[in-house]
Amino acid sequence: MYADVERVRFDAARHFLRVIQQQGRVLMAAETNEQVAILLHHIQALAADLIGPGGTSRADNGFALTMAGSDIAVGPGHYWVAGRLCEVEPGSAVSYLRQPDYDAPPVPLTGTHVVYLDVWERHVSAAEDPGLVEVALAGPDSCTRTKQVWQIKIRPDVANATPNSVRNKWASIEDALGRLAVGGRLSAAVGQVPRATTPCLAAPTSGYTRGENQLLRVEVHCGGPLTENPTVKWAWDNASVAHRVRQVSGSTVVLAAPPRDARSGLAKGTRVELQSDIQVRDGRPGVLTTVQGVEDDGDDYRVILAADPDCEFKEDERDERERPRWALLRRWDHTGTKLVDGALELVEGKPMPLADGVEVTFAPPDDATRPWTYHAGDYWTIPVRVATGDVIWPRDAQDKPLARPPEGVEHGYTPLAVLTNGSLSDARMFVAPPTPST
Repeated sequence: MYADVERVRFDAARHFLRVIQQQGRVLMAAETNEQVAILLHHIQALAADLIGPGGTSRADNGFALTMAGSDIAVGPGHYWVAGRLCEVEPGSAVSYLRQPDYDAPPVPLTGTHVVYLDVWERHVSAAEDPGLVEVALAGPDSCTRTKQVWQIKIRPDVANATPNSVRNKWASIEDALGRLAVGGRLSAAVGQVPRATTPCLAAPTSGYTRGENQLLRVEVHCGGPLTENPTVKWAWDNASVAHRVRQVSGSTVVLAAPPRDARSGLAKGTRVELQSDIQVRDGRPGVLTTVQGVEDDGDDYRVILAADPDCEFKEDERDERERPRWALLRRWDHTGTKLVDGALELVEGKPMPLADGVEVTFAPPDDATRPWTYHAGDYWTIPVRVATGDVIWPRDAQDKPLARPPEGVEHGYTPLAVLTNGSLSDARMFVAPPTPST
């Protein structure tokens, strides 16, 4: 979630039931968001307890798969994955090759394979969906959204797979899908830096030297275990400064609209990530580079990049499925002379200074006897406050910052079918629909 929020307050381990607004008090956006998160957590937990890790009712029969030549047709209805609702609307022409949020590779017509659902939550801002902007506001956006993304994928070459064996051994098949591997941890603190003495900027006894409250975001750029040299990036403002791109030509990017203010500006030397619509839908990182200059002639706002991102398109173009093309140019704030493809090398066990006194430390999970990894897109948000000159971060009994798992992105998986030499066998799970009492 890249929303411009002051902090993310929801923590399932605290078991809060509701947020109560008091009379005459300031209402923070984080508190409203926390109430929504509490309710969503309860709804999803209830659905998972009643339905299980995945399933649908035979009365609904959602996500029924049938071969359609070299494609797989997807039946309308509901399917639940880890308490999350996936929907195909009646009358929609959805198939494996024509999914709303996934550009699938061709269907393998020989061999034995498992067809499954991959479900996750994606943040959507007005830069991605201009329809979220209220035109009466004459430019500024208001609330952002998150979207339930479902993607039908195929795990190839699963020997001797049958619907029963897939259901019974799904946990071991899930482990091989990657996103469920144990992830690395991160802790945040402020380091020992020269103290600011200017009044009204930062507490003179603090380690945080920036003169404003912030929500800092640390995100894995290229994932993998430590042996594969994962990388990270970070930004102020929860990396919420992103611009919709209208056209890309070589190293020149034309924005759909110029930045509204200095906060969202793109000065020379700014670190940016160009991410195509396909990369966003797939949850893959874009290309990190640096702004070399800006040209604004009143009609077009051009950003000159240090490298050709190889992502040429025009906003009025459409893909082969008649979907409009788009891309995002997102601002990041990390710097350094030893960057790997524009990102910072991830090192465990050693404090990594970010800026203005804030530092983070990556660490293995508590159960380090199992292999662990860092997934591209894993992220942590760190609230930093001027009043205390410190980060808001949980600590143990010895006042040591705790190493926390990432806040997202969380994926859920469930089987749909077994594909054997071009023939499908149903591997969905069903729950009995409620019946009226007599």
